[in-house]
Amino acid sequence: MYDYSCALRPDQVCVRLVDYRNWPTFPALASRIRRASERYGFTFAEVDPESAFTDEKPGFAHRLLLVLCDGEFDEQLLQRLCAEALGHYSVISIAFNYPDVEAMLSHAERIEHYKALSEDRINFLRPAAADDGRMVVPDDKIVDNSICDSVRVKYRPANLDRNPVALPFGAAEFFRRASELFGEHRLYHRSPSDGYFAIRAEDGSGFYITATKTYKDDLDLRRVAFVEHYDERTNTLHYRGSYLPSSDSVEAAVLLSRRPHIKSIVHTHASTRFTRNPQYRQRVLVGVESYGEPRLGVLLDKALGLVDDGFVIMEEHGEVFAADEPVVSPTLRSLVNG
Repeated sequence: MYDYSCALRPDQVCVRLVDYRNWPTFPALASRIRRASERYGFTFAEVDPESAFTDEKPGFAHRLLLVLCDGEFDEQLLQRLCAEALGHYSVISIAFNYPDVEAMLSHAERIEHYKALSEDRINFLRPAAADDGRMVVPDDKIVDNSICDSVRVKYRPANLDRNPVALPFGAAEFFRRASELFGEHRLYHRSPSDGYFAIRAEDGSGFYITATKTYKDDLDLRRVAFVEHYDERTNTLHYRGSYLPSSDSVEAAVLLSRRPHIKSIVHTHASTRFTRNPQYRQRVLVGVESYGEPRLGVLLDKALGLVDDGFVIMEEHGEVFAADEPVVSPTLRSLVNG
């Protein structure tokens, strides 16, 4: 698995897309992913179902296979992917569609089985409710996945110092405590690498944030970066550290610049506990948006202006817990411990 110590070049990363079973919008979706490859820099190819199980063009540092299946969980497909395809790819992402939420949930145990069996290298894209009650993976999510499971970051990285970041005691303590809470309460759905922790530097010179594709349930503090500045005009992120900052660093930078009183942010993907829990529906204050974009930071700023405890939900994306003190959000701690 690529460690994201630096950005991948287009010739280093390949995304292969396969219409395994009659994806209704396949031609348009393939065109959108091709445009994303041109914008964000990865090699893209459409392949037929049989070709997807082989490695016709070896040599890429990172390879993503995107499998689209307009139907329910397919055990035979998963067995074959594990046996024949997983050795050729860094990550395999699969989109299944279901007739209703009950059908989707009936496969939850098998999905977790294959996630564990693949050691977090098979990713099941979670469907959303359609108007007719079906559970369907939106095309927008598939396009975003073609980026986030390949090159990952949408910003232009400008590394100022590749040495590991020397964390002040207070920042190190924040990351340790956030990691403990994240792991103990499983504040993720897909993978413990999702989400981010961020804390503003005491002198206001920037902020510390977990690196992209970093496991946060047992956080290695060497995988923390320091962001000095984000230039929206050029989409350039100036940072220090041995690994690329979180792919969500752009919206974090925009949010922190607009709300100088915020000292820390914990972004989780606790779908069952929060995002899709009807109890917290009133907290869904940001609609479906692409990650890693300045617009999301602006929308988060507006959403946080509507609450008094720093807790908002981004639809189909996860939760943000912001705190005015350099500690893990008291609201988050209260919700998971109470």
